Amino acid sequence: MKALLIITAVLVLAIILRAVELLSKRQTIKSVGGKANKNSKEIARIDLNNPEDVKAAVEAYKDLMD
Repeated sequence: MKALLIITAVLVLAIILRAVELLSKRQTIKSVGGKANKNSKEIARIDLNNPEDVKAAVEAYKDLMD
């Protein structure tokens, strides 16, 4: 009788651990590289050697400063 209880407890524990493993399984990361490259084509490019470009960039992105 004790053996039957132990076998049942081990099987229940195995099922619980398998369910936890399936629920917490990490999902594969879907690559967004191509989409990000397409979306970033329109991002303004700033020439750091040109003071006028730097001033314009500071004005454009001033609201992003903390």
